[in-house]
Amino acid sequence: MVINGASRRNVRFWVKHLQNDAKNDRAELREVHGLAADNLADALHEMEDDARQTRCKNFMYQANFNPAPGEHLNEHQWDRVFEIFEEHRGIPAGQPRVVIEHEKEGRVHRHVIWSRIIGEEGRAWPDSLDAKICHAAAREIERELGLERTVSPLDKDREGPRPPRAPKSYEMFRGLRNEIDPRDVTAEVTAIFRESLNAADFMAGLKQHGYDLVQGNRGYCILDRAGDVHSLPRRIEGINTKELRMFMRDIDLEALPTVEQAKAKFHERNLAERRADLATVQREIAWEDALAKAAVEKEKVLGRLVEPKPERVKPRAVGREQTARTAPAANSSRPIDLGRDSKISAALGKIAERTIGKTLDLVGEALESLVAPQLTPEQKRDGEAAAHEGRAEAEDRIDLSRYAAEHSQERQRQAQEREAGPHRDRDDRDR
Repeated sequence: MVINGASRRNVRFWVKHLQNDAKNDRAELREVHGLAADNLADALHEMEDDARQTRCKNFMYQANFNPAPGEHLNEHQWDRVFEIFEEHRGIPAGQPRVVIEHEKEGRVHRHVIWSRIIGEEGRAWPDSLDAKICHAAAREIERELGLERTVSPLDKDREGPRPPRAPKSYEMFRGLRNEIDPRDVTAEVTAIFRESLNAADFMAGLKQHGYDLVQGNRGYCILDRAGDVHSLPRRIEGINTKELRMFMRDIDLEALPTVEQAKAKFHERNLAERRADLATVQREIAWEDALAKAAVEKEKVLGRLVEPKPERVKPRAVGREQTARTAPAANSSRPIDLGRDSKISAALGKIAERTIGKTLDLVGEALESLVAPQLTPEQKRDGEAAAHEGRAEAEDRIDLSRYAAEHSQERQRQAQEREAGPHRDRDDRDR
């Protein structure tokens, strides 16, 4: 069994992390002991309130218990695991705690958070020597419950090479925040180191993959893509500090920028990139606004030229006045055909509407071209050809509408003359 533990104080982070069911197949609250709360957030806030009267900052102790793959513990075994750990860690019996169970890919592990504040005494129990105490507790749990023994860097009687060192807890939390896992950094930097022929080649490879080689307090360090510092020997597997110094002897450590200088340069570069992104967004917004204004102006022009103004409807007359108004005059040369006139007017209106609509499309394209970006010569030639074709088509439509209107008027005049002919002959005979 692998046990990792340390004192903590960030309630918001641990509530979010322990209840995360996106990275785990299941996240379940198993126990709340010694607290009035019935959920994780309220329980941790209650521990925080108990610590306000003390000088303790890290008021809760978090430990995770990871059995080997294929091992599944029952509730009695889990209780015994926690009892053994509390004895080694020096946690008073009955101390308030919260238990959360996670399951991922069929493997179950549990997180336990204890309150460090002893209620009656108003003080915190000690939290030093985490690694040694967790190692000793894990060995006793394995012996008592008959679990598989895991290899630990602290084993004195281990066979084979020492296992690789795990990242520190703050590095893991930092990786969760920046989404850069320190284990992935170790694998990538190790691969770059293996492929490098010399120190200069290694430095160039780090730069190519987004890492900056800097001068730390104790030797060579690197700055990752999020601006966080890593000790270079800890990010190369199978090499110690002395061997790394021999490999990097051609690179003057004093000539490298310090961590503070590298961070300042990183923030300046990051700020410049954000400003460039902001300028790009602003240009895109201005472009969209210009297009929207052009479209609005087009709609305004279209509305003024096409949409007819509503006519005022007069009250309908009744009786003799209505008959007198609607009956044809006695001296009229022919009856009035309102249906035919309305059809002709409608046809002319449709032709005019299509013509004006095409013309306004050209106007809209001209307005859009005012805010358009710079075009290549080939694009300009294609645009001019398209505009020429559009103008020719619009002129053809205008000529067609004019011809249709004149032809309709001519037919109307001929019809009027034919209808007026019999009446004129009858008037001549009466005379």
